[in-house]
Amino acid sequence: MWLLLLILLWLGLEVASLVYASDFLGSGWMALWATLVTSVIGVMVVGRAKHALNPAQIMRSTMQGGNPIKALMQALVPAIAGLMMILPGFFGDAVALLLLFPLTRPLLMLVFGGLLMLALRRLVAKGNLKGAMFMQGMDFSSVKDGHLHHGPRRPGRDTIVDADYRVLDDTKHKS
Repeated sequence: MWLLLLILLWLGLEVASLVYASDFLGSGWMALWATLVTSVIGVMVVGRAKHALNPAQIMRSTMQGGNPIKALMQALVPAIAGLMMILPGFFGDAVALLLLFPLTRPLLMLVFGGLLMLALRRLVAKGNLKGAMFMQGMDFSSVKDGHLHHGPRRPGRDTIVDADYRVLDDTKHKS
């Protein structure tokens, strides 16, 4: 229900921004051309951002002790900003520019990271992500400021082997 209200609010803000822009620019045609220009810029941003969405690079950053949520957000933010610029309306374009601007990106990433962590917590609480590989070993009680904090890794312990074992001959070890 709240997601529907959020979408309707977003659409209302987009329509209001188009009406205001057409009034400010003097005609609806100028607002249409401005919308087309921002959409072309959005396509170019998405084209550049697709290289950052390399799963191997995100996994490498995670395996080196990085935060998987932060690595994913660093890769997704430019793509999200580009998609927001493609959609018609100027409210989304303003939010996209804030996402692309280096001074405001950390604040917005903190907000979006917190929302992502909240969604992950809900999915884990419902049991929907119970067997997901990337969730195993994550402690959601260590979330601070919208970021997942892992404990320090011990030196020399980079490779983790997960295995099950059975003792086949227990007579040697009892003596």
